[in-house]
Amino acid sequence: MVQTGTSDLQDRLMDYIQDQTGLPIYADQLNEDNVLNFTVDPPSLDWEEMDRTQHLIYNYSIQARSVQEQPNMLTADAPTAEQLFKNMFKIRDALLQLSYTRALFSQNGSFQFETIEVQAPHDAGQDFTGARNLTLSFAVHVTERH
Repeated sequence: MVQTGTSDLQDRLMDYIQDQTGLPIYADQLNEDNVLNFTVDPPSLDWEEMDRTQHLIYNYSIQARSVQEQPNMLTADAPTAEQLFKNMFKIRDALLQLSYTRALFSQNGSFQFETIEVQAPHDAGQDFTGARNLTLSFAVHVTERH
């Protein structure tokens, strides 16, 4: 896992995914092809209690851009779009288990995991260069005390 200025929640999610799937995950490396990129979307406040406890929803996605279908871009070790898509389903299955196990814990006490909502991986098709763009979106509900 490669981290660049990530939060405790993002770090724990990336560690969990990597531990459960054995797949390498990279933080905010959208310029790289044929890798699984962990991206952060804006969070939202679900509700706040009088004691300043906040119930937040953090939105994340795993994205991959496969250039494997482009003959001039082929490399022997690069996963195909099909393999990246299978990897997305493997990650989805691991994330869905969090709803049951609730085995995601803050390392510095910054959050308490509540639940997770995971969408099915989506193939946006090929872009004008022939690369396929794949996305797996999920929302993590946590409690933070401020």
